[in-house]
Amino acid sequence: MAAFAPSTGISMPVTQLNLHRAELEYERLQRCKPSYIGNIELDAGNNNIWNVLLLPPRPPYNEGAFRLRITFPSDYPFKPPHFRLMTAIYHPNIDERGMMCLPLLQYDNWKPAMTVENAIQSLIFLLDDPEPERPIRLDLAEQLLKDNKAFMEAAQRETKEHAEKRPSS
Repeated sequence: MAAFAPSTGISMPVTQLNLHRAELEYERLQRCKPSYIGNIELDAGNNNIWNVLLLPPRPPYNEGAFRLRITFPSDYPFKPPHFRLMTAIYHPNIDERGMMCLPLLQYDNWKPAMTVENAIQSLIFLLDDPEPERPIRLDLAEQLLKDNKAFMEAAQRETKEHAEKRPSS
């Protein structure tokens, strides 16, 4: 199956078109990197995997940097990318393996017009404002609802212990 790539004016197989879309997004993010992204690197030998250093802007995560691994399916952008946080984080919507509950990345919610930048921004919003009503880690959601101060202190302590050091500005 072939598709027409409007920016180039040529037809190419869908898989190549999909890789081209991810490539364009990568180049755009490299040129216009938001402040909450420290860096983006392609996985060695596999351009379908990105390693992103996230710099959350607000407490309790703003004193650390977090590695995000983004894997693109062969039918991207028609299917969402897969996100996994590689750095441990104390958060009710992200489990111990880095899997997250992010509605934008669910198949039913994802639209081809969405970008990886939209999804990363959605993750940053989730870090800034956890959603205890949709938890993966019930104990942390309960703590957040019952004792916000204790949650924030624990999250800040865990960030200092497990997160990467932020790059110098």
